[in-house]
Amino acid sequence: SHWHYKKVDKLVVLSEMMKGRLAEIPGVEADKIAILPQACEKLYETDINDQALSKKFQGKFNILFAGNISPAQSFETIISAAKQLKQDGISDINWIIVGDGMSRKWLEEEVASAGLSEFFTFEGMKPVTDIPKYTPLANVLVGCLVRSDLLEATIPAKVMSYIAAGRPMVLAMDGEVQELVNKQARCGFAGPAGDSQAFYENVKKVYEMSPKEQKLMGERGRMYHFKYLERNIILNKLYNFMFA
Repeated sequence: SHWHYKKVDKLVVLSEMMKGRLAEIPGVEADKIAILPQACEKLYETDINDQALSKKFQGKFNILFAGNISPAQSFETIISAAKQLKQDGISDINWIIVGDGMSRKWLEEEVASAGLSEFFTFEGMKPVTDIPKYTPLANVLVGCLVRSDLLEATIPAKVMSYIAAGRPMVLAMDGEVQELVNKQARCGFAGPAGDSQAFYENVKKVYEMSPKEQKLMGERGRMYHFKYLERNIILNKLYNFMFA
């Protein structure tokens, strides 16, 4: 990989941290590296009203996870937070899990053994075009990752789609995603990867917000998306970097 990095004319990376790591390689010049975040699909920018789903999940504080169910997603963090919320006597929370993956069976078994089945709904694999039917129902969007030097140098595509969806988010992820969510977009709370206590406390913060506060937090994310992260903005930056 280092041989290729040194031979190419230009490099595109996803984060400042990734640029810094590549620039440390002898023979790789920092000025030939551009930082361009992943651009999410345009479909996440528009809500879809699905009356059947709205009826199914109405009257609850809905926490949505959408994506791959694998060991990298650190569902242990989610389960731990769900246990604590149950211990707090909060009974109107519904964790909606949309997706599939190698850890789905394990996750369903862990949820059942922890006595949390009444708080979880597994929707299974859905077409990506269905996700905008779920995000409008969510009070908060969540995502976790395991601790990893590699993962902390990226901003996951999931986070970009969550920002575009215009809903508050709570994340347990290391690296620049914390700066993006907490300080730049100000659209949620991002704590350390694997820190179930911080994740629980951040979910509870959003739970205790008024609907107006939740809406404003989500809207800040969507506005940030259209100002800095929208697909055509990213593509224009890529074009200018390649040909200017």
